[in-house]
Amino acid sequence: MKSRHLQNFTTCDIVNNSLLWRCARGRRAIMRTCFILFVSLLASLNAWSEPRFALVIGNAKYQSPKWVLDNPVKDARLVAASLEGLGFEVEIVENADQKQMGEAFARLRAKLKAGGSDSTGFFYFAGHGMQSQGLNYLIPTDINARDEADVWRQAPNLGLLLRDLDAAGNATNFIVLDACRDNPLPSATRSLSGGLAPAGKVRGTLIAYATAPGSTAEDGTSGNSPFALALAEYLPQPGLSAEGLFRRVATRVEAVTNRRQQPWVESGLRGEADYCFAGCKGGGDDGQSSALIAALQSNQAPVMQAFLDAFPASPSRSLVETRMAMIASTMPAAPAVITAPVPKEEAQPAASPLAVALIADLKTARQTASVFKNGATVGPAIFFAPGSDTISPAAVAALDAFAKNSAMVHRMRKGPNSIILVAGCDLTEKEISLCVARADAVRDVLVAAGLSRNSFASQTTFDRYTTLKGSSADFETQNAMNRFSVPILIE
Repeated sequence: MKSRHLQNFTTCDIVNNSLLWRCARGRRAIMRTCFILFVSLLASLNAWSEPRFALVIGNAKYQSPKWVLDNPVKDARLVAASLEGLGFEVEIVENADQKQMGEAFARLRAKLKAGGSDSTGFFYFAGHGMQSQGLNYLIPTDINARDEADVWRQAPNLGLLLRDLDAAGNATNFIVLDACRDNPLPSATRSLSGGLAPAGKVRGTLIAYATAPGSTAEDGTSGNSPFALALAEYLPQPGLSAEGLFRRVATRVEAVTNRRQQPWVESGLRGEADYCFAGCKGGGDDGQSSALIAALQSNQAPVMQAFLDAFPASPSRSLVETRMAMIASTMPAAPAVITAPVPKEEAQPAASPLAVALIADLKTARQTASVFKNGATVGPAIFFAPGSDTISPAAVAALDAFAKNSAMVHRMRKGPNSIILVAGCDLTEKEISLCVARADAVRDVLVAAGLSRNSFASQTTFDRYTTLKGSSADFETQNAMNRFSVPILIE
């Protein structure tokens, strides 16, 4: 933006993120006001003022059936959506042959060169990758390789991309290789490694590998590879330097794969200031960044939809929608409905609508943080056999559904300590520890379903026996109603 002389301006309006100045001579106070507004506008602009260009390639449909992979195209779309939310101009190329890959490299070089020395480049490749004699090869879909020499001739190596980036002349580049997924060549001809080789530090370039040198990366079973999921989750997080971001990605991938896959980074970035994809100042986004992580890591479409409802203008909206589509694509088809006689089971208190209605009237529930006055949501009431804290399989299924469809969404909106547990014992049960054990059992099921332990408030209430208000139920029925535990979502 060209500088303008502020001494001629008296009022200023902001329209569509540009400045429309109305000019007239005036007092110094008005000049100062306009200057403050101008500085405020600059501070509110995206932290990434430099041109940003990305090339994302996903190769899955290889010409040879034994090379075919499930997820690289999906991974490319997910990462592209994350980058687009960060101001990158993204070109995505799916199932590229050798010629298309070389042409895409050249287009990225041209864009970066036109963007100038301050522009940032980002290259992401998902698919097969191999190393031979210390060089890394990114495998195109039209490869027909029987031995190492075929790979030399038919696959572009990483050096070609590095030469293109060097010719562009820009200061900062990122190369992310979610490759080395396996080596489909016949074992007798495997002088190539299924992993990738360290490329060595390249000035101004950070190279991130989905796994350590010489190792292979997992393709993933949930619609995306573990590495692509972690990368897409952390890219939009403010306050993370590039090196810090890839450390978190590595930690996440190692945890998900039980250390079978250990990402690797070689950084040649230079300069005194950190490079941060989403700005180096963390926080100040009304919890949006932490909510995004919670939503994506839940792997639950209802939780992700709750994020979109809470933050409709989020720059990561496309990322979340893309991930939801990936999850939907991996869902099994609904089985055919077969009508068969259902054996009659003995009635249990947990299945009784009356029991669920009565539990909301228990004195113990009314005494906890005025939950009903504030429109709290009462979860499924779980009832127990005398002297027991064992939860039936049907009750576990009910709690699991409650966690994934209601409690996770609530936790994302309200934060820690937003769920309480109420538990009870009957008149014949002498130890309060049994009430505690019932609350703990319900909590453990909810945690296993995906809720964090800090979701639960400390003011859990236990009561040995409560008379059901306005109930004409007999003594045994009231005893059964008191052997319970119920989660409550606090608004």
